[in-house]
Amino acid sequence: MVAQAISPDQTEPLLHYRHLADALTQRDLHNFLHSTHLYSWLYSEAKQVKYLAHRYNDIVLARNRRLQDRLLTQYITLAPQLRTISYHSTRRLIETHKEWELQPRTK
Repeated sequence: MVAQAISPDQTEPLLHYRHLADALTQRDLHNFLHSTHLYSWLYSEAKQVKYLAHRYNDIVLARNRRLQDRLLTQYITLAPQLRTISYHSTRRLIETHKEWELQPRTK
C-alpha cells in the first residue's frame, strides 16, 4: 500500500537510504563483535599476567622470607661474637686516642 503511494522516482532514494542504514547496522555489529573479541582476548591475557605475577610474588616473597630467616639466624648466632669484637675494638680505639692525647705536641 505504501509502495503504491510512492512513485518509482521516489523509491530509488528510499532504497539508497535503506541500503545505507543496513550498511551502518552491519558495520556497528561488526565493530561490536570485534570489540567483544578484543576485550575477551585482553581479559584472558590479563588473567594470565595476573597469575604469573602472583606466582612470581609467591616465589620471591618465599625466597626473601627464607633469606631473612637465614640472616636472622646468622645474626643471632654471631651477635655475641660481634659484641665482643666491637667491645675490644672500641676499647682499643679509646686507649689509642688517650695515648695520642698524652703525647707531647710539637709545633
